[in-house]
Amino acid sequence: MDRRPSRRNSSQSTVTSSSSRGTDPQQRRITRALAHTNQEANNIVDENLPQPLRYFYRDRHQDMTDQSEPMDIDEPVASVTSEPVVVDNVVVESSMMNLDQPADSEVNPEENNNVERDNVPEEVVEHETDSDEDNEDSIPRNDSSMNEEIEEIVNPRVFLSQDIRETLRAVIQTNANSEQLGKLANFFLMLERTALTDWNLDLLISKLAQIVKNVNSDAGMPFDLMFGQSDIDPAVLQSILESNMSQNDPNIITMATRCLGNLVTALGDSAGHMVSNPIKERVVPLFCDILVKGPQTNDSEHLKDIIMALYQFTRHNRVDCTGIIVEKHVFPHIWSSIFPFLTDNDRILPIKLLSSCCQRAPLDSFSTLLEEAINVPDFQSLFADHELPDVIHWCCLSLSFLVSRFKGRVDSLTILLSDDVVMHIIKHVNGLNDHNQLRLWNMFTILAYKSRPIISKFFQLGIGKAIYEALTRKPALFLDDDDSVKVMIKKVQDDLAEVEVISLQPHNLYRQIFLFLLALFPALPKLGSRQINHVVSDSPSTTSTGGAETSNSRDMVVDSEDNSSSANENETTESSLFKKPSKQLACLLVPTLIKTYRGTENWESRKLIVAIILAFVLYLDDDLMCEILQQASIEKFLRCVFTASSYITKMNNHILDMQTYALEIVAQCLESWGKCFGDIFNRSGVLDQAIKLNEDQLAKKTTVQ
Repeated sequence: MDRRPSRRNSSQSTVTSSSSRGTDPQQRRITRALAHTNQEANNIVDENLPQPLRYFYRDRHQDMTDQSEPMDIDEPVASVTSEPVVVDNVVVESSMMNLDQPADSEVNPEENNNVERDNVPEEVVEHETDSDEDNEDSIPRNDSSMNEEIEEIVNPRVFLSQDIRETLRAVIQTNANSEQLGKLANFFLMLERTALTDWNLDLLISKLAQIVKNVNSDAGMPFDLMFGQSDIDPAVLQSILESNMSQNDPNIITMATRCLGNLVTALGDSAGHMVSNPIKERVVPLFCDILVKGPQTNDSEHLKDIIMALYQFTRHNRVDCTGIIVEKHVFPHIWSSIFPFLTDNDRILPIKLLSSCCQRAPLDSFSTLLEEAINVPDFQSLFADHELPDVIHWCCLSLSFLVSRFKGRVDSLTILLSDDVVMHIIKHVNGLNDHNQLRLWNMFTILAYKSRPIISKFFQLGIGKAIYEALTRKPALFLDDDDSVKVMIKKVQDDLAEVEVISLQPHNLYRQIFLFLLALFPALPKLGSRQINHVVSDSPSTTSTGGAETSNSRDMVVDSEDNSSSANENETTESSLFKKPSKQLACLLVPTLIKTYRGTENWESRKLIVAIILAFVLYLDDDLMCEILQQASIEKFLRCVFTASSYITKMNNHILDMQTYALEIVAQCLESWGKCFGDIFNRSGVLDQAIKLNEDQLAKKTTVQ
């Protein structure tokens, strides 16, 4: 039966029928054979087609088979032999010539156009749509949406390299890897604070904190997987472990932490008002929780960087977060689970953080610091010979910051009662730079006022030698307790002869050392003009604190503590505290102070030196000081003092106080050891200078009255 008339409305059938009528029976047999072979090939391909190609083959197969009418084998449709070709995920019609169409056949152009339009498979459009939907998740949206997100972090007018922009995109999406974060951390090191004014730092910090939080929250492994108590296949378990390691790389925390630390470092003093709130609210509590959690794997590099970042935050004029760190109880966990695994060069990092907390933490948190960080065996064990000097230096600074701000009883600092701790502090005090030496000598001065038992231990363990080394800048010589005063003084003078000039620079450092020496003794009595010529005719008497008789006497307050208590009440107690080391101390320091006086032209330093020698005369043993002063040639020192001040036309308080102290030394020597020093002062001319200076002071006071 002829079925061609039923398909005359289809342009595709019309073209095919016209082509069939122009062919011979042999061509028809070839066409039927090809059609049969093509169908068998389709079945074979369908069974063996790779999975990635099934989607495209399925669409193509439907184009060939899902026809609205049965295919006429005698009149093959053009679509059977004109196979669509997939190019760039779009199906296009092949340009190959149809085997059923003769090469010389004439086709109406308009009719041909209709055929082409009708032969375009409808799945072509669907193909493109499906492909776009499948690739929507795998291909990130670009340009417009991304540019809007970048503008939230940095002003679009700011020039940034392509890799930094890519990193910021990843940070905004909280999926940045360690390599990207490392580039960003190095980028912050090269920036100046003014370059960050166009950045949304709050958003950047919150995103970096979120990255750290995400990685840290998934860092741990399930208990059964960690200890091999799971029935999972070993190959699957290995895949899970590798996936966990790749997704929870601790290096991400390391690099994100360095980004935050370097950012605050780049901001410097501006960090306080630019990033203080987001750092305190989001970053510091998170970092403290990670430190409290402790090491979770063998790789604890990120913990070191977290400690370093916290130290950068707490530095001067940056982020005031020391109170949060102390309240989070970080230091007990650092001592127990982190510090033992740090390398020698990294052991200094927790001590730096501790020093910042001691220097800037709220006063109400000091009890926690003492209990958890200072008065603990872990901190005390750092004062050891095997530790690096920098570690001990920072431990000493931590104590100096704590003592200088501590308002409670200093005796609660039980760590300072340890011999090892005290010996290492004394050993390393002169190894610090001048500014940090000043801090330690200030600590010694405070201890001298507040805790006599602690400062007595310092002297028993050799702080006098540290003073000698600070003044002469050379190692202290050894003095045997069994040697006589004469032998000791001779050794010290010979050692000082090798020192050409003693320079008291910087002035503030040596001023603090002199104040520390004065703090060892009771406050000097109120001194006034003494009748030196009258004292000469008196017989020798016991040591007097004298000079407080006149109502017009001038006050000299050397120390900053309350001086209302009488010097006589404290004299016995103070002398007993220093009785044992007083011989070595006086023999070592009196000759050194005399040489130091000649090496400086600063009148305040000279005044303090004379005041210290006067304190030795007033409060140390009479017989000991009489012999020391003779062997040290005190008359030459006093003559130098009187002569130097006599040439000054414009007096200041330091010079007047120095003259008053020198006159008091002369008076004390004549009162206590008149027979010995009377002739010495007469022969050297010191007595005449003292009498003249005393008369001038009395005359000035009479004129003022």
